[in-house]
Amino acid sequence: MNVLVQIWVLLGTIGLFIFGMKVMGEALQKSAGRRLRALLAQITSSPGRGVLAGTLITGVIQSSSAVTVMIVGFVNAGLLRLRQAIALIMGANIGTTFTAWLVALFGFNFDIGLLAIPLLSLVIPMLLVSNARFKNVCQVLVGFALLLLAINLLKETMQALSADEGLLAWVAGFQQQGFFAPWLFVGVGIALTCLLQSSSAVMALTLVLCAKGTISFECGLAMVLGENVGTTVTALIASSVTNQMARRAALSHLLFNLFGLLWALPLLGVIMQGLSALVEAVTGASPMVSSAVQPLGLALFHTSFNLVNTLLLVGFIPRIAALTGRLLPGKSGKTSTLRHVSGSLLSTGEMSIYQAQCEVIRYVRQNTALFATMKAYFGEFNPQRTAELAADLDRRRQEAADAHLRFERFFAQFAREDVSRNAQQIAQSLLYLISDLDTAAAQIFRLSDVIRRKQAHNIWFAPEARQRIFALFEQLDRFHTLLEQALNRISSQALQSADRARALRNDLKTDLERYQQLALQPDPDEEMSGAARVIFAEMLSYIDALSLSLLKTVEDACEIHDPIRGSVPFPSAES
Repeated sequence: MNVLVQIWVLLGTIGLFIFGMKVMGEALQKSAGRRLRALLAQITSSPGRGVLAGTLITGVIQSSSAVTVMIVGFVNAGLLRLRQAIALIMGANIGTTFTAWLVALFGFNFDIGLLAIPLLSLVIPMLLVSNARFKNVCQVLVGFALLLLAINLLKETMQALSADEGLLAWVAGFQQQGFFAPWLFVGVGIALTCLLQSSSAVMALTLVLCAKGTISFECGLAMVLGENVGTTVTALIASSVTNQMARRAALSHLLFNLFGLLWALPLLGVIMQGLSALVEAVTGASPMVSSAVQPLGLALFHTSFNLVNTLLLVGFIPRIAALTGRLLPGKSGKTSTLRHVSGSLLSTGEMSIYQAQCEVIRYVRQNTALFATMKAYFGEFNPQRTAELAADLDRRRQEAADAHLRFERFFAQFAREDVSRNAQQIAQSLLYLISDLDTAAAQIFRLSDVIRRKQAHNIWFAPEARQRIFALFEQLDRFHTLLEQALNRISSQALQSADRARALRNDLKTDLERYQQLALQPDPDEEMSGAARVIFAEMLSYIDALSLSLLKTVEDACEIHDPIRGSVPFPSAES
């Protein structure tokens, strides 16, 4: 019965560790989220940059599972190519080793119980300070203190469990399986990581098990290899509802870590000897003899293994992408927007705002394409082509409705995230922009409905009237250009786009008033029927409303305090 209570306490302690990691990771995101978004936006096809970015982002977010799931979501939305995603995932594997060093260096070198509680009592009152930056730093310290407290409780719990002879005999039975012992502990690492959905938490448990002498150093190394494979499960589950390209990205994570397991496990004895020699040279004690230095050896193995595995495979990223294509054949499928998924352990709100920015640019381009289709529909005479364009407009109408619902769900979820004030401001600006984009799309659909009615009743415009409509359409096209420029430029240049949009609106308003007066005047030559004149006036009215909505979108874009710099590519498939 006592063992069951201790196991219950152990599970609660692991939960405290995960919560402390969550608090610290989210506070670090709020402090560095803007820089991380800029880093993600600058990723190119260079594998080295991708690996570095993945390492830095995971080092801040503190969870390779959360980062990998986020990467899968970006591939699903078409924001990352498969090869870029693989490089990022390799970097994520390196970045996640930071937690092991944190535990090894701060969890075993001194009595952290003497530090954790005083640190909490000192920092928690400071959370009441209104200064956002100072508050974020305090939250980082709170998360760090909770990690220390959880590690201390883990050590005490394992010490109590180590006193149970029956449990020790059961664990010893696993270690006496000879050749199969490392394989068994690889399975234990995989199972625990799948269960807890946190390789960092299982790594902390492994460090404590080795430090207390419950398991051998070799078995600890095998558990680390299992944790590396187990952490891929989260992304695989998330990818089950994504397109083919995103599933390939998740599969590449599994293949990458399986490759590492296959070469490292047969060489585990050699690796253990080398690590022991290195640790002994630094500390004077061998982890094969002294359990006190085993946490340092495990942390060193965790980092060096993932680093070597990355160096072995980084040059083969194109081949890995091709292999995933053979294992998961078929087309990538249509890229979907705003498939926002985050890890089950940590929020990635600060990073997902970058995805929202990219999705807004995609939505702008969809509206531009919608307007181009409507223009072609107005100017087309061929009945077959007209029917095709009408069907295209109906499809785009449904896509716009679906996109609106996805945006609503995304921002409803984002509103529940604990993010920085800067991210909140960006989200609010994006919401205003999306609302005005929806209004503009509605005006375009009203124009297309008027054109459909015109064609259904065989109503014809005079050539001069058609030229006037096309001239107005060209002016409206310039609003779309100014909008995308505003989203892709720094604030001072974006404001110029707003001024140009206001001037364009004034010019267009003048032309509209003149054309409306002409439409009301008697037509002695009777070039247009009365019904055609009504349709013409109705189109002018919707063009007026559309120009006003587009002006608001440009002004909204200028209010975004963290604009996307440079063009954002949206590949639909791997080249």
